[in-house]
Amino acid sequence: MASFIVGVLSSLMASLVAVAATWMLSRHVRRVGVRLLARAVGVGIDRFYPHQREAEADVVEEVSCARWLKVAAGRGSEFTRGTLARAWQGGRLESVRFLLPDPDGGRGSWLYRRESAVRRSDPGLYEGMLAEQVRTNAHYLTELGEEQGDVQIRFYELPNMFRIVLTDRTAFITFYQEEEHGRDSPCIRAPFPGALYEFARDFFAAAWEAGRPPSA
Repeated sequence: MASFIVGVLSSLMASLVAVAATWMLSRHVRRVGVRLLARAVGVGIDRFYPHQREAEADVVEEVSCARWLKVAAGRGSEFTRGTLARAWQGGRLESVRFLLPDPDGGRGSWLYRRESAVRRSDPGLYEGMLAEQVRTNAHYLTELGEEQGDVQIRFYELPNMFRIVLTDRTAFITFYQEEEHGRDSPCIRAPFPGALYEFARDFFAAAWEAGRPPSA
């Protein structure tokens, strides 16, 4: 029995070493490994991005062909300019919903806490800057919604811990690191169906229900 256990453990260790070596050498194998592991445990992840900015091309591609779009963002600037803005505004979306942090919560708000954390590593981020940017982006999206008729915006007052980009097929979830900008934080892609996709969908629905329109 002892020799059997030793043999099993030796084989397991050899497999782990081989997997680790392959992981370091091949990006493609890393992606396949993430998919297989996620499938095995049932969480539903098909890609991991060390930084959110590395996911942008995939987000643009997904949004361009999506039926609907729901976004819970830390400030939403990337959806008002650049490639991602052009992707959703020029796509075939039937409806668009944006959740942005409430910019009027003051020093006790989650947005202020997030700003305070990021300011520790980015001294160029002055106090109140995130609130100003959220107001500007909300105004832009509101004007666009009045013109297009398919864009709605609400503010949420919840922990500013991640960004969600949700379509009828996929969820991109960025997990904000405490002192890092969102673009530098890790991101995962979770397809439908799957546990993480359902989490993103249900979180958005609850936050939207509890949120308020900018004019309120």
